[in-house]
Amino acid sequence: MDLLIFLAGIAVLTGLGMLLAWPRHDDLDPGEHRREPARQSARRGKA
Repeated sequence: MDLLIFLAGIAVLTGLGMLLAWPRHDDLDPGEHRREPARQSARRGKA
Protein backbone atom coordinates (compact mmCIF):
# COMPACT_ATOMS: atom_id res chain seq x y z
CA MET A 1 0.00 0.00 0.00
CA ASP A 2 2.83 2.39 0.83
CA LEU A 3 4.48 1.62 -2.51
CA LEU A 4 1.22 2.40 -4.31
CA ILE A 5 0.93 5.80 -2.57
CA PHE A 6 4.58 6.53 -3.32
CA LEU A 7 4.19 5.71 -7.02
CA ALA A 8 0.97 7.73 -7.23
CA GLY A 9 2.78 10.72 -5.71
CA ILE A 10 5.57 10.43 -8.25
CA ALA A 11 3.01 10.24 -11.07
CA VAL A 12 1.21 13.36 -9.82
CA LEU A 13 4.43 15.35 -9.42
CA THR A 14 5.63 14.28 -12.86
CA GLY A 15 2.32 15.32 -14.40
CA LEU A 16 2.44 18.72 -12.71
CA GLY A 17 6.02 19.23 -13.87
CA MET A 18 5.08 18.41 -17.44
CA LEU A 19 2.14 20.83 -17.35
CA LEU A 20 4.31 23.62 -15.97
CA ALA A 21 7.01 22.98 -18.58
CA TRP A 22 4.51 22.87 -21.47
CA PRO A 23 5.22 25.71 -23.93
CA ARG A 24 2.57 28.40 -23.77
CA HIS A 25 1.34 29.69 -27.12
CA ASP A 26 0.24 32.97 -25.53
CA ASP A 27 3.89 33.85 -24.87
CA LEU A 28 4.84 33.20 -28.50
CA ASP A 29 2.02 35.19 -30.13
CA PRO A 30 3.13 38.76 -29.24
CA GLY A 31 6.52 38.20 -30.89
CA GLU A 32 4.87 36.93 -34.05
CA HIS A 33 2.51 39.89 -34.14
CA ARG A 34 5.42 42.28 -33.71
CA ARG A 35 7.48 40.58 -36.42
CA GLU A 36 4.76 40.42 -39.08
CA PRO A 37 4.24 44.20 -39.57
CA ALA A 38 8.02 44.61 -39.79
CA ARG A 39 8.10 42.08 -42.61
CA GLN A 40 5.26 43.83 -44.43
CA SER A 41 6.87 47.26 -44.11
CA ALA A 42 10.18 45.83 -45.31
CA ARG A 43 8.42 44.43 -48.38
CA ARG A 44 6.77 47.78 -49.05
CA GLY A 45 10.07 49.59 -48.67
CA LYS A 46 11.81 47.36 -51.19
CA ALA A 47 9.01 47.57 -53.78
